[in-house]
Amino acid sequence: MPKPRILLAPLCWGLGHATRSVPIAEALRAAGSEIVLASDGAALELLRSAFGEQYELWELPAYNIHYKRSNMIWSMAGQLPHILRTMREEGRILADWIQNRGINGFISDNRYGLFSPLVPSVFVTHQLHLRIPFFPLQWAMRRLNYRLIRKYTHCWVPDMPPPLPALSGQLARPANLTNVEYIGELSRLRRIDGSERKPTEVLILLSGVEPARTHLEAELLRQAAKLPNWHFRFVRGVLAANTQTPQWQKIGANIDSIDYLGAEELAQQLAQAGRIVCRSGYSTLMDLRRVGTVAPILIPTKGQTEQEHLGEDWARKGWAICAKEVNLDLSAALADVEKLPPLPASDSDSGLLQRSVDRFLRPFGAKMREG
Repeated sequence: MPKPRILLAPLCWGLGHATRSVPIAEALRAAGSEIVLASDGAALELLRSAFGEQYELWELPAYNIHYKRSNMIWSMAGQLPHILRTMREEGRILADWIQNRGINGFISDNRYGLFSPLVPSVFVTHQLHLRIPFFPLQWAMRRLNYRLIRKYTHCWVPDMPPPLPALSGQLARPANLTNVEYIGELSRLRRIDGSERKPTEVLILLSGVEPARTHLEAELLRQAAKLPNWHFRFVRGVLAANTQTPQWQKIGANIDSIDYLGAEELAQQLAQAGRIVCRSGYSTLMDLRRVGTVAPILIPTKGQTEQEHLGEDWARKGWAICAKEVNLDLSAALADVEKLPPLPASDSDSGLLQRSVDRFLRPFGAKMREG
């Protein structure tokens, strides 16, 4: 019986969509499918780093989304013509791959242009309730979001199902969607037991789109250099093609830096850190929960409403300090976060993901048996 050939394609928006695709790929493999991975830029390189030559890796056109303004709406509006062209090109490429490269089904993580009605499909997102400050625009964008998601056979939400508490707050609770399946919190990391924390070590995880990532890095480096009683370890979240395995570099008396960490070493660093500073991107938060870390200092990307909601929600729950990038006081945040208890760790295997994967693949098995 031939294996179904499934395309798994995360958006390149920082590294988060690619990292949470790793457990999805592992679940597809466990279910017996043939996997093809596709993305662009750093996301494609992360998949290459995670899987080596296990699977075919194909390249998709790049959205090249960036924040040149602090207002997300205006920043995205200026890029809309390019985004729409990229979406059309994605759809054209997918149609070709289905016809000529034997793709039997596909899973798109937030690549809205990657769609075809010819084969079973999955859309992966935790943002069902888009948050936009201007209510009429928010209402219109939510309706458009639902309309696009309904085209897919399944919508997979990386969160726990109701009535369990949602890690993503209200973002993942749909009002009027029938194809939603909750697949549990996803992380490529594993929990580290018995790891001893280093009280004065601060792990800083940088991520996200440019130039926001670089701006935060520069500000944190500036402030870290003035805090000699702390030892800072910067994970820059930068991954380029054809680079050697990154190594830690000492860039200041109390600062070490590395471009990127693989899953095993990142989990170890998170388990040992006495303090953690990071963006409030959803994939990062799922990683923190999986490992079970100290309460983090979250710095949402200015104007990115999803991260602002998540940071505020975690602060309300007493899981984190949420600090604004404007007028950031790193020293004060490092002191304030000590008052919070460690994060409650998530279930490492809820079984929800594997059940959804098996459900998605079931029609392929039925067709093959009939044939």
